[in-house]
Amino acid sequence: MEAHRTEATVGGDGSVTVHGLPFPAGEPVEVIVLPAPDRGETGASDRPAADRPRRQAGSAKGLITVPDDFDDPLDDFKPYM
Repeated sequence: MEAHRTEATVGGDGSVTVHGLPFPAGEPVEVIVLPAPDRGETGASDRPAADRPRRQAGSAKGLITVPDDFDDPLDDFKPYM
């Protein structure tokens, strides 16, 4: 299934007209209408790369720890050994 995303503005009579769809005339299409995201609340992935803050190497240091017994055999698997 090919998808095409575009934005349009709802007219005063509640209708929406979409131009330039990449489908041949007469082809049946499914239309799903969702409100556009509030541009002030979009995530970083919605912003152009130039507008995103650069990632800082090591910024998550100390947030994840691995216990000393991480590689020890699990008691749950003893019947299978």
